[in-house]
Amino acid sequence: TPNEENKDIIAKVKNVLTIPGVGYIVMATVLAETNGFLEIKNIRQLIHYAALVVKHHQSGEIKGKSYVSKKGNQHLKAVLFFPAFAAIRAADQFKEYYQKVTETRNGTAGNLAVCRKVLTLIYTLWKNDTTYEPNYKGGTSSPL
Repeated sequence: TPNEENKDIIAKVKNVLTIPGVGYIVMATVLAETNGFLEIKNIRQLIHYAALVVKHHQSGEIKGKSYVSKKGNQHLKAVLFFPAFAAIRAADQFKEYYQKVTETRNGTAGNLAVCRKVLTLIYTLWKNDTTYEPNYKGGTSSPL
């Protein structure tokens, strides 16, 4: 029945909203732009679709500059940019990850890495019907 489907979606949205920095607007945009993850088969496909892939220029042994791909859904990338900052401020796990990335790259690259992690987490929690656990180390519940 339609009411049962709504209960499932509401429960999944509540699970995803436990991620620091993710609110209703972010969740609504992600669901609208991905059609509720119906066509997404894996995380790699989702990251490519969201235009959060780092491209590398290389010819033989000569390495060029790396850049973030512009092919993909710019709405997803835009809606995740500021929640990534909020996640970095709110959760030590995201902050440590950001600091690790920015040791070798600039702050924008660090923020985009956290955007990828937040989007991956949204997808995983949505598919597995679990909530965000900040101290997760592995096992059967939510990732990260």
